[in-house]
Amino acid sequence: MDIRRSILAMVCSFILTVPALSLVMLEARADEEAPTPPPKLEPADDTPKPPKKPGQLRLYLLDGAVLTGELAIKEFVVKTEFGDLKVPVSEVLGFTPGLDSHPKLNARLNELIQQLGSADFAEREAAQKELQGMGVSIRGELEKFVKDEDAERRTRVQALLDEMAELVDQDDPEAAVGDKLIKEDTMITPQFTMVGRIQPESFSVNSAYGVLTVKLSDIRDARRDGGAAEDIRKTVDVQGQNLAMTNWKDSKVRLERGDTVSITADGMITLSPWGSR
Repeated sequence: MDIRRSILAMVCSFILTVPALSLVMLEARADEEAPTPPPKLEPADDTPKPPKKPGQLRLYLLDGAVLTGELAIKEFVVKTEFGDLKVPVSEVLGFTPGLDSHPKLNARLNELIQQLGSADFAEREAAQKELQGMGVSIRGELEKFVKDEDAERRTRVQALLDEMAELVDQDDPEAAVGDKLIKEDTMITPQFTMVGRIQPESFSVNSAYGVLTVKLSDIRDARRDGGAAEDIRKTVDVQGQNLAMTNWKDSKVRLERGDTVSITADGMITLSPWGSR
């Protein structure tokens, strides 16, 4: 009888203990599987950053070099048909010297256009190829010859203009207009844009390489250096004739050291074997 009571007491103790253990295990498992709360994200700081220095500009030179530095002068003078306008360097967003400020480029451009009507076929071909390499910015000068008396020159000028029209980004017509070279210099400020003759024709720049003297005739374009990096999204249509090492496609997007580029491509490429390969 005592043995039966001992066995019955052990069974009852086991039955009462199991639910307690199960509850502890469930509570422990619930603690383990609890999702980790996501980290709190700080709101992005979209506040525009001020320029590094009021007189600092980034200069894009004709030889492809880029020079950043603080200009030694305090103001530019733009000579216009309405009078002289003084522009503090701190107010300059950018400027583009025109063909009158690039006498060598202007002379070479006119010489090549004249060579399009040369009696020498090789000279005509070489001139057209060099003009093609100058890009869409020269189309304003080419348009002056669409009704030229020389049939050969007229035909080749029109062929160049037709090709350049295909390269112009139809989604950004304002940028396309801004890329056209004109005779006068262009100065851009937050208030308005001026067209005339920029002076002085040379100035000193305090750069990372020391103090350098730069001429307007050396500059292709100048832009304000400073502020937050711009987020550019652009679609570029690449045709079959745009092959690496032979005919690059100009996206018209300028990149600086440290910029991040993300490219997404779609479409179809057809490769044809050359020779026995």
